[in-house]
Amino acid sequence: MSLGEKISKMSVRTKSWWIFGIIMIFAIMVGLASGGYYYNQAEDWLAKKTNYIVVLPKVKDLPFSLGLDLQGGTHLVYKADVSNIQEKDRQGALDASRDVIERRVNAFGVSEPLVQVNHGLSGEYRIIVELAGIKDVKEAIKSIGETPLLEFKEQGVATTTPVQVTPAKDGTATVTPINLNLNTPWKNTELTGKNLKRASLIFNNQDGSPEVSLEFDSDGAKLFENITGRNVGKPVAIFLDGYLISSPTVNDKITGGQAVISGKFSTEEAKMLVKRLNSGALPVPISLISQKTVEASLGSKSIDNSLKAGLLGLLLVSLFMILYYRLPGLLSVLSLLIYGLTVLAIFKALPIWLALILVALMISLCGRFHFIGWNCR
Repeated sequence: MSLGEKISKMSVRTKSWWIFGIIMIFAIMVGLASGGYYYNQAEDWLAKKTNYIVVLPKVKDLPFSLGLDLQGGTHLVYKADVSNIQEKDRQGALDASRDVIERRVNAFGVSEPLVQVNHGLSGEYRIIVELAGIKDVKEAIKSIGETPLLEFKEQGVATTTPVQVTPAKDGTATVTPINLNLNTPWKNTELTGKNLKRASLIFNNQDGSPEVSLEFDSDGAKLFENITGRNVGKPVAIFLDGYLISSPTVNDKITGGQAVISGKFSTEEAKMLVKRLNSGALPVPISLISQKTVEASLGSKSIDNSLKAGLLGLLLVSLFMILYYRLPGLLSVLSLLIYGLTVLAIFKALPIWLALILVALMISLCGRFHFIGWNCR
């Protein structure tokens, strides 16, 4: 006999008790999910009162995702340097930088981060980051990390040439030009970190030293091919965060959109560099200009007052429903409590945007069922 046949042969009373049991189990589950802290407190109190004879299992306390106005946090302001970016491409580069910072902050588990781009009256661009729950400014800066700025540069035209003067015995002097790579001026190319597709850790076949392999997107591959094509026999420099990492000499035009960063890396440093590059290379260099700790604007007292007002309102509505409607009123109050616990459990267990979608779905379903029930009368 199938399960459907067994259910169809049950009496109305048996079905009602099964439905009641399922509702109670569901109510206990959402109650523990939304009020896990209070349950654990009651469990500790009961264990101490019974000299640890009665010990109930603890549940995981899921915290609410509170914003900056409820729990305070850190407010950071970065200045974006867009001087080397064309006017038409600036907004896109800034939006990409904002997305990169959001990904890095989300990876550290910061709840409800706010990252926005602001264009000041003086023409400068700023990126504002608000991190709820982080009171230590240094920790906030560390969580964002030093997002790498990857640049490829080629040799420019030197304005002056360093020379070495060697005096002779007859009073004359010999002037010898010196070719110093450190004094070589570098000029920017169109190829930057925004064209990076992925980075990976590799090891040199000759000495086994760790290196970082770069793979560019289609646009980056074309740019890299053009850069290496016009610099055959010349060095092309790779800069990371403004520092020269390597300046290999191009032997031939490189196609395929791949490059290698080699330097004095340890394996851990190379792994960290790969992680930073893959999490997002900033297309715009940024510098921290302001940092401060923000206290909760609403405060714990306002939250407590709101909670007391809500509980008092619920109590008055429940008394009216029970006294006026009796048993149907009691059932409606129980339904309202279960619905409230379910909403709290959803807000605790899911991100805020997904929780709002589910709550809206629940409200629409409740209205739909009420409409069907009204038409069936």
